[in-house]
Amino acid sequence: MTTFTHRRAQPIELLRSTVLPDIRADGGSPAAAVTALNQAWNAFKEKHETDMQDVVRQDEVAKISASIADAEKHYNDLNARLEAMVTNGGVNDNRAPHPEYSAAFNGWFRSGDGDAAVRAAIQGTPLAAMTISNSENAGYLAPIEWNRQIIEEMKALSSMRQIASVQNIGTAGYSELAKVGTAGARWVGETDQPQGTTNPTFQTVTYGVGKLEAEPAQSQDFIDDALIDVEQWLADEVAESFAEAEAEAFVSGNGTNKPYGLLSFIEGGEHASRHPNGAIGVLEAKATENFDADDILDLIHFLPGKYTANARFAGNRTTFGWMRKLKDGDGSFLYRPATGPKEPSTFNGYPMTELEHMPDIADGATPLAFGDFKRTYRVIDRADVLVLRDPYTNKPFVKFYTTKRVGGSVRDPRSMKVLRVPAAA
Repeated sequence: MTTFTHRRAQPIELLRSTVLPDIRADGGSPAAAVTALNQAWNAFKEKHETDMQDVVRQDEVAKISASIADAEKHYNDLNARLEAMVTNGGVNDNRAPHPEYSAAFNGWFRSGDGDAAVRAAIQGTPLAAMTISNSENAGYLAPIEWNRQIIEEMKALSSMRQIASVQNIGTAGYSELAKVGTAGARWVGETDQPQGTTNPTFQTVTYGVGKLEAEPAQSQDFIDDALIDVEQWLADEVAESFAEAEAEAFVSGNGTNKPYGLLSFIEGGEHASRHPNGAIGVLEAKATENFDADDILDLIHFLPGKYTANARFAGNRTTFGWMRKLKDGDGSFLYRPATGPKEPSTFNGYPMTELEHMPDIADGATPLAFGDFKRTYRVIDRADVLVLRDPYTNKPFVKFYTTKRVGGSVRDPRSMKVLRVPAAA
């Protein structure tokens, strides 16, 4: 009969106050977030390496593990926001802002008046070549700096945007050529006649592009307030809605009026045969429950070596919580928290990125991906946001019907592998 040793538990509130400082106390410093993350990790190791048969201790460890996930997410969010600020939200958009159009749009946005001024100001700008109509029909394109602000917020909220490649377009759709095979080579002597070698072929890959829409509303008094930054307000309101919708689609979308999801291209997936270079390979875990450290090491070696230099793990919060408990043969944890700003947390030396819509660990599920995401997945951004002002249908509030086109698909399935949990017997 197993005997459980019950120790007096330290209240989690006290534990948080002494071990887990407020990660936002300094106003958002990545260095402070790193400190909090490492303190939480040290607390986790201390508790985990004691008697784990103690049910109270198990509860403590679970709560600290959740705090590690919170600290890590905050740290990653800070880094993403800083990166987005440096790179204009990740938008390769060299168009210069147009103050006259921005001023006209801002006036129309606040009051609803000035259609003629907006239409006049748009002439002579790059936006004039895009679809524009009056505010009674489809709305107006947001100024360039407003668009960048929205994309900056979306990148800060979207993990896939942070790790995948992003292609900006000015049309309704996007396709590219995928190379199938490689150029051949052969050994020849100095006097041998050329006999020719094999050449790669190219096939077209079309990306699923859909229209995201959001409809934030606010009172006219709020909009009239000259001290309110309406550009930031709109970005905050729509970016979160857009980011949540696209985050799910980037993982599991079916390509119908939305992106093709990463996991739809795995072996046995809905679009396994869609890419000319085949499907994303699946490794079956050998562990009888969940997966273990050996399974993850097998996944690393399942990916061809030429793709591992920029490889990383992707899984949801629950999966990473499980991975933090895994140790190598010497009893050392394979997880390592970030050690400095812009340095990611790692598992066996490879970065970890949380994708909340990856499946949970379950029988037959594929909860963990490993590979070079920039090579594997491409996000498609149409570099414009359309805004329609509606002061009529929800009085006394003004609604702003806001749309943006976003797409995505697998661009090279060979640079990614996923781990599958064994199905129930």
